[in-house]
Amino acid sequence: MPPQRPNFTREDGRRTFVVKELAVLADRRGHGIGRDLHRCPLHGITADRATLTVRPEAPAAAWYERLGYTLVEHTQPWDGAPIYRTLQKTLRT
Repeated sequence: MPPQRPNFTREDGRRTFVVKELAVLADRRGHGIGRDLHRCPLHGITADRATLTVRPEAPAAAWYERLGYTLVEHTQPWDGAPIYRTLQKTLRT
């Protein structure tokens, strides 16, 4: 695994909003539900960025990029865990 970008994990309690989990049933996708579920918690927050992890093969991986997230790195949260794409979206500059 490549090392993390310098300063990426620096936090001050307000720097990052983490999208922990978001799921839409397969038969409900394509109707804007995921976009609305994602947009609501981000509305009005003062964090500089949002981050999340997603499995590369998940349909949501490309969807998050269409929402403006960019790849930061690939991570493996624990030994034996699958590799995840760590994505970031700038909210404030």
